[in-house]
Amino acid sequence: MSVALRRPVPGYRPDIDGLRAVAVISVVIFHAFPGALAGGFAGVDIFFAISGYLISQHIIETLDQGRFSLVDFYVRRIKRIYPALVTVMVVTLVAGIAVMASGELRQLAADALASVAFVANIYFYLTRDYFSQGASASPLLHLWSLGVEEQYYIIWPVALFVLWRFASRRVATFAIAAAILLSFACSIVLSRTHAIAAFYLPFTRFWELLFGSALAWAQFHAAKRSAVPASDTVSAARLPLRDLASVAGGALIAASFALFDPGTVFPGWRAAFPAGGATLIIAAGPAAWFNRRVLSVKPLTYIGLVSYPFYLWHWPILVFLRLLSSGTPTAAMLIAAIVVAFALSSITFSFIERPARYSRVVRWHPLRPRRDDDGHRPVQLRDFARQRLARPFSRCELRCESGALGIHRCVQQAFPASELCIMPAPNGRPEVALLGDSHANHFYEGLQPALASDGTGLFAVGAGNCPPFPDVDIYLDQHVKHCSELFGGALDYVVNSPDIHSVILSSYAISTIAGGLDYGEGDTIQRPGGSDDGGPERWEHPERLPRWSRTHLDPAHCGR
Repeated sequence: MSVALRRPVPGYRPDIDGLRAVAVISVVIFHAFPGALAGGFAGVDIFFAISGYLISQHIIETLDQGRFSLVDFYVRRIKRIYPALVTVMVVTLVAGIAVMASGELRQLAADALASVAFVANIYFYLTRDYFSQGASASPLLHLWSLGVEEQYYIIWPVALFVLWRFASRRVATFAIAAAILLSFACSIVLSRTHAIAAFYLPFTRFWELLFGSALAWAQFHAAKRSAVPASDTVSAARLPLRDLASVAGGALIAASFALFDPGTVFPGWRAAFPAGGATLIIAAGPAAWFNRRVLSVKPLTYIGLVSYPFYLWHWPILVFLRLLSSGTPTAAMLIAAIVVAFALSSITFSFIERPARYSRVVRWHPLRPRRDDDGHRPVQLRDFARQRLARPFSRCELRCESGALGIHRCVQQAFPASELCIMPAPNGRPEVALLGDSHANHFYEGLQPALASDGTGLFAVGAGNCPPFPDVDIYLDQHVKHCSELFGGALDYVVNSPDIHSVILSSYAISTIAGGLDYGEGDTIQRPGGSDDGGPERWEHPERLPRWSRTHLDPAHCGR
């Protein structure tokens, strides 16, 4: 008999943050105590696989929904990367002015310019060996890995877009596999003949990010073929395979930490240990025992959340510590430096990275400024949506026949996700808009005759469980409500309408802003693709809290 277990709600995966924590902890230990974890540098390769997976997941999702934008993608990358990076570089330069000689300071300034332009890997390839003694004096040497990632993000979104638009799934899959093999082969050959080039250059590293990207691609098409909703059950018969994949991935990562050292020929085929191990762990999914019981524990997930600023801070602090201690810091000093780096990481994440990353551009759209005889004041909308407009809707698409009630065919074409979509007849020019879920729809029967008696047309668009917000989806126990498909266009239509002067928003889900939502355990409100490395921005029913009325939304619950 088959036993079924509930699959976790799609979105934020704490086990991936736990995997990030493993990666950053290994790198920090290697940099502080090289003898204690000689292969800790392989943590960077774990980051590569994670980044490739999450970014590709986001790109594929937006391509599938027809809303992919290169401009939007790069804006998100800038908001994700630059605030913390610039903060660390400014502090590092100020510290360099205070403690470095003029020649060292000029070198630091050159390193900073290369790093901020995301060509640090190429610059360091031309100037120094990562494992050499002299390289340890550069406070920004660790930023070479950001150069590799950002160069991948320049090429990969364009390549994936072209494959999506102009190639079949079979051809695209073949192209991705060929890219992995070509990059992997270059890495093996150059690791033997030009080790420094193999370490730094992007084309010998791209295969590691492509591991994660290929997984995201395979998972997407597997889900399409099976046509099984994300909230459906996971067969218990498959759990042992997931557990095995997760444990095997962890074993590969542990082997890379234990067996490799700075003298190992790397990356080459050996980088497949950490990158492949990370990919196996991600593929195993959050239901796997190791992912659920080990990687998802709170301390690890928090370290994973702050892993990016932690990675940025730890190396400059260690370099300056060694400089001030004449190259011989004590173990206590090194531990203290790590503590300081972690504290600065938490501060940077809370007050710089997260506010910048989830910031929204506020736009005020005045809607036909006027004051009606009955005292209605002008209505304004604050639009926190992405800077985009849905496709324009022609007047004929929005005009319904006299007396039509419910979903008219022409209106449904404009707002395909709607369950209630009504335009006033006969002229099709509404002055009042009613937007929301079923709690908004039930107002229609009272509002429409009252407004019609004064000759005012009512435009009503709604869908059950859908709040009238841009870029928000509702994940319920049995299905996903793709509300973003509806209200992304409806809000843009209302904002740009020359006739609508008043807007009524009503939704049960609005209560999530102040607490009070009592959907089922695990139900979430998510902004699809809201996290810059792929995961949806998420507000989740807190565990062990029977009702949402006991808590308020906290951005800390948002997935990375």
